[in-house]
Amino acid sequence: MTKKILLSCLKVSFLTFLFLFSCRSEDEVTTFQKQELLTKEYVNKSFWKEDEIFIKNVQKIFNENLDNSYFSNKYGNVYWNYAMTFDKFDESFLEVPIIKNNKVEHVMFVKRIDNTIYFRRKTDDASSIKFFQALIFKDRDHLKPKFQNTNSQLARGMTCITREVIWTWTDTVTGEVLYTQSYYTTTCVQTGFEIPSTCLDPSGNCTGGSGTPPVGGGYTYPIDEQPTEPQPCEKIQAVGKDSVTKNSMKNLKTKTNDNKEHAYFLWQDNSGNIQNDIYGTGPVGEAGVRVQFNAGDKFAAFIHSHYQASQMLSTFSFDDFITLCTMIQHNAIKDVNTFIAGVVTPYGSPQGNQYYMVIDDPSKFANFASQFFINGVYDKSTGEFFNNIYDQRVNYKNTATENEKNLVNFLQLFDTGLQLMKGDNEMNNWSLLTKNNNGTIVPINCNN
Repeated sequence: MTKKILLSCLKVSFLTFLFLFSCRSEDEVTTFQKQELLTKEYVNKSFWKEDEIFIKNVQKIFNENLDNSYFSNKYGNVYWNYAMTFDKFDESFLEVPIIKNNKVEHVMFVKRIDNTIYFRRKTDDASSIKFFQALIFKDRDHLKPKFQNTNSQLARGMTCITREVIWTWTDTVTGEVLYTQSYYTTTCVQTGFEIPSTCLDPSGNCTGGSGTPPVGGGYTYPIDEQPTEPQPCEKIQAVGKDSVTKNSMKNLKTKTNDNKEHAYFLWQDNSGNIQNDIYGTGPVGEAGVRVQFNAGDKFAAFIHSHYQASQMLSTFSFDDFITLCTMIQHNAIKDVNTFIAGVVTPYGSPQGNQYYMVIDDPSKFANFASQFFINGVYDKSTGEFFNNIYDQRVNYKNTATENEKNLVNFLQLFDTGLQLMKGDNEMNNWSLLTKNNNGTIVPINCNN
């Protein structure tokens, strides 16, 4: 399968997800399978990808502290299979419907602050209740998904996400649309409790509690001790400094006087040996490369060349950044702790410059990348928006030194989890490009 990776990984402030439904009549599905509600094992029945680790941990804490008689009689039962984390994959937030008498009565949200989670009930939840009611009780046999993304200018630092379902009733004979109804839920995920809410403790005890200010309903969240992450300089040892990688980079250096880009997708065989037989070139006089590979392939590195042209960059382009995001989103990276993206250019020094990008924080990068794909489909409008931001900072009018500084700033500004490195012409000595308090780039020699 031939793929030209021109997707992007961008920070979006407001997402709208649309689903179109069709049905034979206006009647709702009223038969509710209670055994599904009481399923002990969580099964995702949302239409979206959710943070299942967080949902399962929260469900466990809730059940361990639940006063079932109190909670079910007063509120109902929590339908965990429809819990939603709204594109958050850092074990921080979820919303879940509470069902009583075969209808959604409340929407509970759970927020983690540091190592404590709080159970809250949305007080302004009429739209959310209708949304979950439609999502759970409407007949899915006629579901036809359609996606739409909308950007909205919000307050500084505020991130809001809306999920919407549109139900369409059609005439079974003519196919004519008889009626449509829209249901939506919006959540603003930030620090603190921006959502109007009250305590909804599973035990019924909403007094005291920790937090700033104390809000009640706080429970310790289990945070696994994570193994120490390798440092960026350590991450280039296995692949970045392998002889096959270095020789491939050197070969790409000879292509910088060509009129098109060249690229390798490096992979590892069963013995861990680097292979460089997946090679491709881009169209003459244009940016980008075309490489043929199979779905399901996993790569150890993506390295390529830039060439001398009027608008070619002296470092990674935005499309290069997009390629990396696409690979992590589609699980095409073999090992995030050793993967490298590389580029050689004819700019900077007399012999040109060469750079690596490494994934310094895999969780941050995966979380960052996942925000900008809707069910695996890249959103073009946000890509164009952030492409403009990138081009204002990293462009062909700048010197190579200016682009280095601005790229480091970009990676840090958007908390990408990526780090930039610069190498010598023999690909032996590499330096991590860091920034001091004055904003000056300070190279840290990886060979020390």
